[in-house]
Amino acid sequence: MFLSVILLILLQQGIPPRPVDVTPVVVRQFNSSLNLVGTVWPAVESTVASKIGGAVKAVHVKEGDLVKQGDPLVELDQEILVALQRQAMANHAKAEADLHRAEGLREKRVISEEQYQHLRSELELRKAELAVAETNLKFTTISAPFAGYVTARYCEVGEWLDTGSKVVDLVDLDTVLVQAPVAEQDLAKVRLGQAARVTADSLPGQSFVGRVKHVIPHGDPQSHTFPIKVELENPRHQLKSGMSVRLEIRTSSRTAAAVPTDSLVNDAGSSYVFVIRDGVARKVKVETGETSEGFVAVRGAVARGDLVVVAGNEDLRDGVPVRATSTPGRGRKN
Repeated sequence: MFLSVILLILLQQGIPPRPVDVTPVVVRQFNSSLNLVGTVWPAVESTVASKIGGAVKAVHVKEGDLVKQGDPLVELDQEILVALQRQAMANHAKAEADLHRAEGLREKRVISEEQYQHLRSELELRKAELAVAETNLKFTTISAPFAGYVTARYCEVGEWLDTGSKVVDLVDLDTVLVQAPVAEQDLAKVRLGQAARVTADSLPGQSFVGRVKHVIPHGDPQSHTFPIKVELENPRHQLKSGMSVRLEIRTSSRTAAAVPTDSLVNDAGSSYVFVIRDGVARKVKVETGETSEGFVAVRGAVARGDLVVVAGNEDLRDGVPVRATSTPGRGRKN
């Protein structure tokens, strides 16, 4: 009643209420996110090596090729190994025949038990030699251990490879890991299984969703950051190994009273809004929080439905009569 009297006196003195635009305080959901920059790495990668020594007879792939599991990558010359296999087969056959004859002689007590056991051991040795020869022959074809892209090739036809020599680098991009550094003060916000949104400047308009797979508890003492890895499916292989991407990990979600950012007035390091009460602008101090789509979460003596000034508040003062020129409800979102 007292304020209405003051307003009436001001009008009688020819001082009209100041026109302002207003909008109601609303309740919105605010999501806090951790924004990071990371690098894409294949979830599976390998340097394929030769299991035996030999001369390269054929190379079936080049860098950039996509291969299937089991596809031949490189073939080694088999000539010496074929000869060794035949020799092992002959030695095995002879050892079998010798043991067979010895069994009859053993029954007739022509040979001793020690001689017989020696021939049995000889057969086992020849079996092992034959198995090695056959296995080495199979190793002359070096095949892809999994499906993926050839990213490097280390040998050419005619080159000699030793046991363990590198043949190709192979990466599988069906599933990738994004590694990103997290500041130590933010590490507690990251948990295994959290959803992460991944975008890349080189893939405008596209986003990928993954989950935190690893939080590595070994940080960089210089930068005080800790690596995390986000795993995501990449069936079309759009994300390439080494690509720079952005990560957004939602760390929390809450509802709060919210006002448009235009309604905030800063004064001496504090934030205020002007709330319309009984036709008068009242300066109310608020604490601000998260922002989203032009709104900011606030805490203070404001409530849902209160009308706050969003235009005309630049030099507005506490207690000034005002008149709303906009329709309440602008920007309402529950």
